[in-house]
Amino acid sequence: MWSIVKYCIPAVLFAGLFVGCGNNLSEQLSILEMPALSGTTVSLKKEMGSTATVYLFLSPDCPMCISSSGDIRELAESFTSQGISFLTVYPGTFYSVSEIDSFHTHYNIGLPAILDTAFVLTKLLDATVTPEVVVLSPEYETLYSGAINERAASLGRKRQLVGEHYLKKVLEAVLSKKAIPFKRVNPVGCFIES
Repeated sequence: MWSIVKYCIPAVLFAGLFVGCGNNLSEQLSILEMPALSGTTVSLKKEMGSTATVYLFLSPDCPMCISSSGDIRELAESFTSQGISFLTVYPGTFYSVSEIDSFHTHYNIGLPAILDTAFVLTKLLDATVTPEVVVLSPEYETLYSGAINERAASLGRKRQLVGEHYLKKVLEAVLSKKAIPFKRVNPVGCFIES
């Protein structure tokens, strides 16, 4: 119980700073600090990639998050060395810190994990389901949001072979300074309950 309270209080206090705040997204994200799964605090500004930052919204018991864990690992391994940061975000307080840690460890996610207990980051980036990704430029412009790939055929149905790799194509376009092929692809997954 204390671990949830310990992480919730800073997020709730910080969330209060945004109430009625007229700041734009870049101003809000540049000062945002969030509790991390490790027990520390994460400064989103310090975690920004020099080329792009990928926020992955996950939940421990969502079948699509479990199915996507290997895809997430592969993408991070391929792109992190090229100036792209990857951060996982666990919204809400439905899951305990130990449940999130167990999922993160068991599926070998291996990325910094943010506990968004007050839905501050979730709301700023308009995430609605897990898994869902939001890719930001170093200037905090949303380059892409939505599905990682087309693994989910529909709610409760997944494809064995993934034909379209949305996030991978977006990151390749960012690195090659080409037009982003997708701005938004609606993700299929578990709804984030706020």
